[in-house]
Amino acid sequence: MPPNAIAPLHSAVIHRQVGALRGAGRRPAEPGQPKRSPVRQHRLSLSSLTCGGPLRDVPVGIANARASSSSLETGGSGPEGRGGEEAGDAIRRAGEEVSTSEAAEDWESNSGEAGHDEESELEEGARVVDGVLIPARYAHLPVKEALRRMRIGAGNTGLVPWNKGMKLSTDMLEKIKLKTLEAMQRPEVKAKIAGRKRKPHTAEAREKIRAAMKAHHIKMRKELGIEMTVRERAKLKRQERRQRQRELAEQKAAKRAGEPRSRGTKKRQKRSEAHRRKISEAIRRKWQEPTYRDQMIQSIQAGQEKRLETAKVNAPIRERVKGMMQQAQDELELERKRKFKEVSGIVSKLELEINSLEAQRFIHSAEKDMETVAEIDKVLEEARGVLQQVKGLLEPLTQKMGSVAADSEGDSTNGNGFAYNGTADSSATDDLNNSVRFRKLL
Repeated sequence: MPPNAIAPLHSAVIHRQVGALRGAGRRPAEPGQPKRSPVRQHRLSLSSLTCGGPLRDVPVGIANARASSSSLETGGSGPEGRGGEEAGDAIRRAGEEVSTSEAAEDWESNSGEAGHDEESELEEGARVVDGVLIPARYAHLPVKEALRRMRIGAGNTGLVPWNKGMKLSTDMLEKIKLKTLEAMQRPEVKAKIAGRKRKPHTAEAREKIRAAMKAHHIKMRKELGIEMTVRERAKLKRQERRQRQRELAEQKAAKRAGEPRSRGTKKRQKRSEAHRRKISEAIRRKWQEPTYRDQMIQSIQAGQEKRLETAKVNAPIRERVKGMMQQAQDELELERKRKFKEVSGIVSKLELEINSLEAQRFIHSAEKDMETVAEIDKVLEEARGVLQQVKGLLEPLTQKMGSVAADSEGDSTNGNGFAYNGTADSSATDDLNNSVRFRKLL
């Protein structure tokens, strides 16, 4: 057959098959037959046209279109084969358009007669686009991608994967391991893992996870018909009991917060004179009885003996505690004296520095260096203020410590025999007197 004769033949076949498809799509449902949803009609038509699946529940026109398209696709090589492939593609496209639009029209026309409520059968998240029902699991995808996945799913219906039940070989496992290690070394993967590490879920994410898990469990129970087990019943009872206990505790806390706080001890009730007189007369009559009198005397003597024994046992402990307290007080007093000596030494040094500054001021004033004299006057004013403040703080301590003055540091001399305050001409008598005075202080 010449190549130029293929096009009219193919166009005639296409028009004939498209007409058959349109007639099949508009064919009303037979009485007594179950109504088909748009998804089922769409799946059956696509599987018969594109995937070579079974032709059950497929209209006769669509079956003829599939047979013609398959015969045209396998029409041989060369121009005739190419023409057959083009015709098959055209028939597929026409079949898809008819199956998606006409099946939806058939569903809409028959839904009123069968009395079905289409909206009640739609699950949450599902949508209908151009007469095609897109399930809820494709709600996050665009329409084109959702239809593509639906066609792939319809074509794979009833097929068994070629590697089902097969175990991976050792070489394949090693290859997967190496590829995984290489992928883990990529910077973007490392950054993603580092950003996700120890990152807690947000409150919104936790709510989404909780809602998804609850919906999943409810769906599984409905689909599988699983009744609530004993463990689940016990878990629900525990949750209800904890909720009741929590509510009861909150009620008690609110009630306790609203009530005034009760006192720990009650006030002693005052008794009248007549009541007190009756009590004293009853006690006097009791003591006049020989048995009661002897019993009370023995109890009093036993209590006294027990207190004496306890005092004898606790005497060493009291003495030890008293000695420890006295030792602590002595150490505190010694520390106080040491601090007083240090502060007195600092005061003496400060006085020496002030005297030195005054001598320098006299020298610079004789040399008529007024700038230096002004600086020395400023420093002297600050130093005298500090000295006056420290002496004011030391005055009560000096009165408390006794007759020890700032020169009590004479006992702390350096290796050359000079006193701590810098005076080198102190006599042995003064040193002895200072030492005796310091020992008395200690």
